[in-house]
Order: sequence, then C-alpha cells, then structure tokens
Amino acid sequence: METTVWIDIIAINQHEDTCPEENEADVKAFESTIKICTLGTITVIDLETCNTATRAWCLYEWGRTIKHHGLEGLHLMGMSSEDRGVIVQQIDVSKAECFNVHDLVMIKEKIIEAQGSLAAFDIALKLQILLKPLSYSVDLAQLARRSEGTNWDFGVVQEWLNSDITISPISTQFSSVSPTADSSYFIETHQYLRRKISCSVCCGGNSAASSVSQPPSRVLCILAGAGTGKSTISAALLKNVLGRRIEGLPGEWEGVVTAYHFLKYSDARRLDPVAIVKSIAFQLALRLPDFAKALFEIDVIKVEKLTKAEDAFELLLGLLADFSSPIVILIDALDEADPANQQEASFDPSKHFVAPVANKALLLITACLAKLPPNVRFIFTARPETAHGELHAILRRAFGAVQYVGPHQLREGGQEGQVMVYDTIVKECHLSGVIKTPTSPHLTDVYTAYNIIFERCNPASRTIELLAVS
Repeated sequence: METTVWIDIIAINQHEDTCPEENEADVKAFESTIKICTLGTITVIDLETCNTATRAWCLYEWGRTIKHHGLEGLHLMGMSSEDRGVIVQQIDVSKAECFNVHDLVMIKEKIIEAQGSLAAFDIALKLQILLKPLSYSVDLAQLARRSEGTNWDFGVVQEWLNSDITISPISTQFSSVSPTADSSYFIETHQYLRRKISCSVCCGGNSAASSVSQPPSRVLCILAGAGTGKSTISAALLKNVLGRRIEGLPGEWEGVVTAYHFLKYSDARRLDPVAIVKSIAFQLALRLPDFAKALFEIDVIKVEKLTKAEDAFELLLGLLADFSSPIVILIDALDEADPANQQEASFDPSKHFVAPVANKALLLITACLAKLPPNVRFIFTARPETAHGELHAILRRAFGAVQYVGPHQLREGGQEGQVMVYDTIVKECHLSGVIKTPTSPHLTDVYTAYNIIFERCNPASRTIELLAVS
C-alpha cells in the first residue's frame, strides 16, 4: 500500500514576492489539501522551538482538519501533559500571529463563517485538546444514508421530553464492589445497584405492567432485537429532535442540550468508560459556556491521568450539579458493551462463566450517570438480551420508572418486529426489482436477501482463501 505525505512548508510556494501566482494558487488549495488527506493532520509539537497554538495558520489547519475528518483526525505528536496544558491555556485565535496580515484577515473571516465566532472556535479546539473526545461523524453519516426516505413519527419522544418527571431518591455514594467468581447474573453481583426505589416501572411488551399507564420517567429506552433500526433511530433523533446545529447559521443551536455516545463492540475506544465520560463532557461544553469554563479550570494533568470511570465522572461530569438546564444524554446499543463471548448465540449463562459487572457501559450508567441531577434525562437503545435479559431490572433499580418503546412506534406505518436492515441490504446491494420486497420484512427475509447476494456473486478463489484464514 502506497503512502503519500504532504508537508506544507515544502509543498507550498512561500514566495509571494517572486512567484505571486503560484503562491496564491497554493494558498487557495489549502482546504482541498486537508480534505484529501483522509487520515488527518499530524502536528509535531515542540514548544521550545515554536508554540503552534500561537500561530494562526496552525490553529486554522487544526480546525479544518476536525471539520473534515472528525475529532480523531488531528494527531498532535510529541506533546507531553505539560505541553497540553500550555496549549489549552494559550489558544486564542484573535491574538494569533501570522506573517501575512492579509492571510490573518482571511483566516479569521473563514473561522467566523464556519463557527459563528472566534470565541466558539477557541472553545471547541481547547475542549478537543483537553478531553480528546471520540468522533461519531462516520457513524452518523452512514446511518443517515440508510434512513433516507424513512418517515419518522417521534411524537412519543417529544411527549416524553415535554413531560414532568418525579425522581426516586437514590444513593449518591459509591459502594465498593467485590464480585465473586461464581456469580451468575450481572444484577446479583452489582452492589452499586442496591438502592431502594419507590417508583413503579413499565416493564414493556411481555409484562402485564405494559397495559398500565406509564408514569413519567427520566429514562426512555428503545428496546428491540437485532436489525430493527435502533441505531438509525438514534441518529435520526439527533438530526431531527434533540440538540443540533442549525444548518446555515454557524454557532447557532436548536433543541435540548444533548450529548450522545454510540457503543461498538468491535472498537475498544467506544467501550472505554473514561472515553465515554470525556466525550459526553465535550459535547455538553459546546452548548454550555459556563460548563466549558469550569472544565478549563481543571488541571490538565489530572484529566490526562484519568483511568477510572468514577474519577472521570466526579472530575468532569460532577460539575453538572451546578447547572439546571434540561439535558439529554443518548447512549446507543447497550448490548454492544456485553463481553463478546456473551453475545454469541451459543452462550448459556447457566453453563458458562459470567464475568461480574462485565458490561462497563451499564456500570458507568448505573453507578455514575444515574447520580446526575434530575434535569439530566437519558435515552438508551438496547436488545432485550442485554446483560442476560436483566436490563429491565438493572435500569429499574438505578432509575425507578423507565419508559420503553419499540422502533416500530417511531416510524409511520411501522410494524412490530420489522427489520429495517433489510431495506439497507436491498438498497446497497442493488436488489430492487430482483427480490420481492415484503411489506414488513423480518429476519427470515434478511437471510433470503443474503442468499441471493451470494448466489449472484460467488467469491473469487483468492477471496475464499483470505476468508479461510483464521
């Protein structure tokens, strides 16, 4: 595989006086160059030689990199914890230096055009360097593409957002966990959850309680099996209902203050509770200026050294106790945080070892996030088999009342058990007109579609050899 590296100081014609046309063309190509460098931008930090945080071109380059390649596209190499603290404190694009005054004016105009203000640019960049949040831009783009043409009905969610809730009293102290090796269920070993809850709970679907009117709840859980579109719904909620940027108005937002996280079993970073806390804090700080200000007052080295979820929560999200704005935290796919072996169809908790408190995302939610003030609400998505089918009990013990909805309730004409991934397969694999599409596809229809795909396109011998490699 060939790798191409673009080094700006060599590639750009710097001689405005002797080669004005080449210089102007190179400067204009700045944006397109960042776009085509799909793995992002590498900056080598050497504060003894030059503080890049004081250079306008460097700051602008960092900002555009994040714009085009997400928060993980900016690679700051050779930076110590102390360097990180210096950079966070000194970022101020309004005072940044630039050799060419015309370039400086252009940079500031571009930043305001994209971010709304120089201050908003500074805050976002400082938070990125302080917290190193995760990026979800690829996920959101893919999910949005899959749901094109879907008619959503989010009345249930809007009604939940507008409802008044009563919070059950729960402990605000951390307990010590000493799980035993022979524990059979997550809930039996999870000492964090031993709280007395006085609220009733809607258990959903297969319970008699589902016929009883649901009490106002702090938690809305979208619960359904594989392929039913839960993650697609999460992305659609972020785009249409929850907090989001106003298109065409840089720096302006609409909707309730929102933070979100998409769990992914194949990505260890998405399962790291500390990374989850940092990412949530980052997103909330973009909407809450005073919260951002409070984060900037924290010692950067303390943030850098965080390794425990409880410590990260107390240091960062614990600051939310001073804020009363309505907040929604969406966490998608709780089942993806179950250990990989426990997600296999052959896994039997009565026969196989069950690691206690193994779902770190659920542990973070119940032991930490549940302690946030009542103005903070939660939307979760999960499969019914999450935590060996004990999700209802776990959430009930942590939050009291929980409102459950199915994906079909959030789509116009949706039917229970309908598998949305079927539509994605038909669209992406060009099966329209080849396969008879059922009105309400189920898993058996998905298997039929896959059979047609493999019959039409048998893997080449070389592909088969590669697939056989274990």
